[in-house]
Amino acid sequence: MSLEPTQPAPDAGAKDLHQEGEALLAAGRLEEAVSRFEGALDLQERSDTHNRLGVALARLRRTRDALDHFRRSVELDPTNASAWTNLGNAQQELDDLDAARASYERALRLDPDHPLAHHNLGALLRKQGAWGEALRHLKQANRLERRQLVARSRRDSSRTLLFFLAVVVLVLLLLLRGN
Repeated sequence: MSLEPTQPAPDAGAKDLHQEGEALLAAGRLEEAVSRFEGALDLQERSDTHNRLGVALARLRRTRDALDHFRRSVELDPTNASAWTNLGNAQQELDDLDAARASYERALRLDPDHPLAHHNLGALLRKQGAWGEALRHLKQANRLERRQLVARSRRDSSRTLLFFLAVVVLVLLLLLRGN
């Protein structure tokens, strides 16, 4: 039995770089996020990393580069509805409306409750003059967003209540201890 430390899994460095990229992306530090995601891809090619790199590139207005990463993301994982939605966004930005529509529809076949795919497909259909279909998707996006907000609000309320109860219990314990 060896007492030497075990080597990390081959993709541990890629996961770390991906997580750093996510944090930088959330902070709006897009160039740095791109660098981390590219570093992660150098270590291990993953669909989610290509997708998130595409998001960072799209925010930098490097739409053609983003498009390549979204395409690779869906090649690696054809079940990733968010990547299909992002691919549709890039295609729409580049005025490839038929391809964008197909990507949004693919996303919705994979995840019928994907609010962004419904919204973006609705916006595209409105642009194409298909008002009835557009309205149906935009209403569905609105319903799904409201449902997610309510669920998030309930989770947040539950957490707040649990925190409050924990504080009350702690105060009671401190008061009882003082007696």
